[in-house]
Amino acid sequence: MTGAGRKSSQKGGGNIYNTISVTYVKKALGDYKGRLADIHERIQELYRLGNDSEGMIASLTFRKEPEEKQRDLSSLLLRHRAMMAEQEQEIRMEMWRLAEEEETLRRIWVCYRALNELHFKIIRRLYVEKELYASVERECGMSHGKFEKERSAAMKRIVELYHSDLDNLEILAGPDLK
Repeated sequence: MTGAGRKSSQKGGGNIYNTISVTYVKKALGDYKGRLADIHERIQELYRLGNDSEGMIASLTFRKEPEEKQRDLSSLLLRHRAMMAEQEQEIRMEMWRLAEEEETLRRIWVCYRALNELHFKIIRRLYVEKELYASVERECGMSHGKFEKERSAAMKRIVELYHSDLDNLEILAGPDLK
């Protein structure tokens, strides 16, 4: 999955989501709220997992192997500390990745909202509301060629804005906002 998440207070800058494709933009717009809800749910799950040290202690205490001698408490605690440190790092990395994914989705949404009225209408109806292409084209009163040119220009504009050095507030205040 590719994208280009940036903090709204930063201009440009890079992170793990440095580029996005038109296909990614379509998916992001098509299920924006659902994807954000999934990210938030996964973050909450990671918080719960990070706070479940009692479960890890219990699993260490009751795991026995046939030829193993009785475990002493100090080796158990050392093993527990090492496992907790590793799990804590894994959770932090996953939360960071999820935050990056959320920033990417939010930036795409900002770029979409900054489109001019015609482009916003076309993209909203096609990808957010998931209306049929032919229906949207017909209701816009354009030839197929003209409609496809406008749709394509709108998607390209989202990608351009996304990759720009502008922060999210600057994008929303930009000249395309009408």
